[in-house]
Amino acid sequence: MGAHLIAELIDRLQKSTGPDRKLDFDIWLNATPEGIRDRECPPSELKKPWDQWFECWKHDRSVIPSYTASIDAAAMLVPSEDWWWSCGHCKRENHATVGHEHATTIELDAIDGFGANVAIALCIASLRARAAFENSSRATE
Repeated sequence: MGAHLIAELIDRLQKSTGPDRKLDFDIWLNATPEGIRDRECPPSELKKPWDQWFECWKHDRSVIPSYTASIDAAAMLVPSEDWWWSCGHCKRENHATVGHEHATTIELDAIDGFGANVAIALCIASLRARAAFENSSRATE
């Protein structure tokens, strides 16, 4: 996933005031293997064009997880099993932290997110962790 897409999603999450199904759809489309795979598929191979996907999604919202409303859904964005996460409400702020179990750099040790609710905070921390991991992977190549 490109750094500009992560930055845009994080910015939108930080500005959100609560659960947002359009934002959930955009997160799914740009930050999950299923969404990225389908988005990058040639149009001839798509089961449905994106406008039909979005119309279908508006009527059957169970297709896309509620990342901005559910901690369980937001936890699916944590990069992999080598990552840990925690979240809660502290000092009147919704907070989440994501970190790598075998962090060799401070950038991957503990990445924070704050948001309108705990699920949004976890989305922010998870996307920041993905970006930091991609950056550290590129630096070691």
